[in-house]
Amino acid sequence: MIVRGKFATPLAVLLVASTLAAVLGSVLSVTGLILRPPLTETTAMIRALAAPAFLGAGILRLARWRIIAEPECGLRAVALLMMGGFCLPSAVLARGLFAPGEGMATITCVRALSVGTILYVISVAVRGDGVMHRVHLQHKIGAVTATTVTVTVLLLSDRDRLPPELTPVLSRGLAAVLALAWLTVAVGAVAKGRRHEDWARQSAPLLAAMAIAEIFRLPDRPATTLVAAALTLAVGILVASSALHDLVRAAQDEHDASKGLTLELASARGEVRDRDAWRDDLTHDACSTLAGIRAAMLTLDRHAEELDPVIADRLRVATLAELTHLEQMFVRRGPDVHAFDVADVVRTVTDVRRAAGLEVNATLTSAHVQGDPTDLATALQNLLVNSHEHAPGATVRVGVRTVRDLVQVVVADDGPGIPAVRAGAAFDRGARGPDSDGSGLGLSIARALLRRNGGDLELCRTETGTTFVVSLPVAMPSRAARHVPATVAS
Repeated sequence: MIVRGKFATPLAVLLVASTLAAVLGSVLSVTGLILRPPLTETTAMIRALAAPAFLGAGILRLARWRIIAEPECGLRAVALLMMGGFCLPSAVLARGLFAPGEGMATITCVRALSVGTILYVISVAVRGDGVMHRVHLQHKIGAVTATTVTVTVLLLSDRDRLPPELTPVLSRGLAAVLALAWLTVAVGAVAKGRRHEDWARQSAPLLAAMAIAEIFRLPDRPATTLVAAALTLAVGILVASSALHDLVRAAQDEHDASKGLTLELASARGEVRDRDAWRDDLTHDACSTLAGIRAAMLTLDRHAEELDPVIADRLRVATLAELTHLEQMFVRRGPDVHAFDVADVVRTVTDVRRAAGLEVNATLTSAHVQGDPTDLATALQNLLVNSHEHAPGATVRVGVRTVRDLVQVVVADDGPGIPAVRAGAAFDRGARGPDSDGSGLGLSIARALLRRNGGDLELCRTETGTTFVVSLPVAMPSRAARHVPATVAS
């Protein structure tokens, strides 16, 4: 049983109203203004209404227990189910088996047994030592419930053995004992609530209300019994309302948790996908760079004596630059943006690719851009490797030009070109021709690298061959070194 903060005020009002009703009922009963039969019928009707309230609350608590799997919630569900599905109906059944005024001792014993079982279940929940397991709990509660039902059946079948003169003593004594028991459990709930157990602290008022209901049974008068039944009904309604509120909240929490888990799984899948893409890109770029370095080293090793010293020095510088480029692929985490001369990067890449066997004519004009030179080198290398693989024997022309606030590097070859039907998907990841042995990653990687530097990569329509235009933003005058533009043909 539990009550939320918003139910505290209505409960207090009901307690005050019930007390006033008890006083008024006692006065009217003494003066004879109210007859016993109508009060008895009203009490029976109220008890009949209280049973489904507690039963519904128990079902709602049981549903919440299935969601959150907390032992205390399961115990409260059992207590409410026993109150609504066994305790109140068994009392009604016992009364129906006797003529008016008879069998009260048996009825009292049945009520004592059922309420005592409920108090035991609630006390287990309040005591909750944190070691209760679902299977053990089910067996324990199942055994207690079975015992209670069996003894109740025996009491009802052997009802004539209990002497009628025990009725007053049993009735008032039971009410006093149960009132004390409810109060004891309520105090235990308050103590448990101090240990940050919200449900126990919020259950205490309802447990105290049940104790007050038992106190109203002590006079054993129709009016006070009516008030006790009314108070029990009020507790049942509050418990059912609170149980519904908690079930909705538990379902919402479960939904939110499931949604959060779905988002985390989606994020994890995205991270795995990004990591796989990064690995594929790294493998692609590293293989291209290593192939260029290998070709440059072989050229220097086999033709060192035949090479012009200037060309040999440029090739050594380009090889060292490519080794640095390869190292940065593995250790860097983001673009190293600064102002640099495009001509230096283009010269390094074309020298290495020329050593690898690609026919390259480069016309270089000094132009400073803002970006990461390693990204530009990777993009240009992918374009030149693409020409080498898909236009073997073709001549590649590389030029640098400035258009307004952009520096453009034009890479054009006189090969077979890209068919118009595939031009639109040329930059899609994994896109490749039917006869290609490549991975289809080069152009996609090149465009992604340039775009993260504020530039772009475009495929221009030409009648013959393939032409790509690399764009990067011009560096601010304060960031770029001031050089006199020079044109170098290589």
